[in-house]
Amino acid sequence: MVVRNSSAYRVVHGEADLLPALVVDRYGDYLVMQTLSQGMDAAKSEIVSCLEEIFQPKGIVARNDVHVRTKEQLPLETAIVSGEIPDSVQVEMNGLSLAADLLHGQKTGLFLDQRLNRRRAESRASGRRALDLFCYQGEWALHAARGGAREVLAIDSSEPALAAARRNLERNGHAATVTFHGLPVVTVKPAAVKRCLANLVSNAARYADAISITGHRDHRYLSVTVDDDGPGIPPGMREEVFKPFLRLDDARNQDEGGTGLGLAITRDIARSHGGDITLGDSPMGGLRATVRIPV
Repeated sequence: MVVRNSSAYRVVHGEADLLPALVVDRYGDYLVMQTLSQGMDAAKSEIVSCLEEIFQPKGIVARNDVHVRTKEQLPLETAIVSGEIPDSVQVEMNGLSLAADLLHGQKTGLFLDQRLNRRRAESRASGRRALDLFCYQGEWALHAARGGAREVLAIDSSEPALAAARRNLERNGHAATVTFHGLPVVTVKPAAVKRCLANLVSNAARYADAISITGHRDHRYLSVTVDDDGPGIPPGMREEVFKPFLRLDDARNQDEGGTGLGLAITRDIARSHGGDITLGDSPMGGLRATVRIPV
C-alpha cells in the first residue's frame, strides 16, 4: 500500500507482516521500534542495523516500556539505540499536522495503527456529532472536524494530553483556548449542563475563527464565559435571540441538533439550576456568552 499525505505511519505491524512481536513506526526522519518477545528482543541489534541501512534515520528509539514484555520476563525500558531523538517531532498524518513525543508519549508517540481507520471515520463524519473518548492528542477529533462533523467533543482525563490536543487543533487552523480558575468541582445535572455548554461552544464555532473558554468558581458561583471573534449580536437583539425559533441568524440560536432552540434551551438549563445566561460584547470582537450557576 502506498502511503500518501503522511510522514508518520506504521512500517512493521507484527504478525500482520510475518514478524511477530516487532513494531516499527516511522515519524519523518525518526523511527520507533518495539521488540515484545524474547526472540525479537534477542535480535534487536540486527533489527536496528537493518533499519539504519533501509531508512538512514536521524535516530531510532526502542520504546520497550510495554507491559506485555513482563509476560516474557523482559524489562520495561526506553532507550535511544541510534542517533538522537528530539523532545518533539513534527509530522504529517493524513494531511494533518501533528506533534509527537517519541520518548514519553503514549504507544510509540501517536497511535499510528489507527491511521487508516481515522480516514474511514472522516469519510463518515459529515453532518454528524462525534465523540472522541480517551482522545489523547485529538487525532480522531481532528479527522471528524475535517470531515464536516457538526459537533466534535474530545475527552481525556490527562491534562497534558488535552494540552497537546489543543495545540494540534490550533496547528490545523482551529484556534481555541481554555482556562479555569478555582476548584473545578460543582454539583449539577451533568447531561443538561453539558448540553448547555455544548450549545454555546458549537454556536461560537459556527461563526468564529477563534474561541476562548474561561471558567471560574468561587464560594457562590460557577461562571463559564465563551468569547469568540465572530460577527456578534446587536445589543438591541440580545434578549430576542432567547426566543425559540427566532431567525435573527441561523447560527446564533441553533441547538447542537440544529433545531433553532439553542440559546433558549441554554437559558432554560441555566435557570433550572438557579442561574442565568447573559450576552455581551467580547474583547475578541465578537460575542461573549456567560453562564452563571450557584454552587
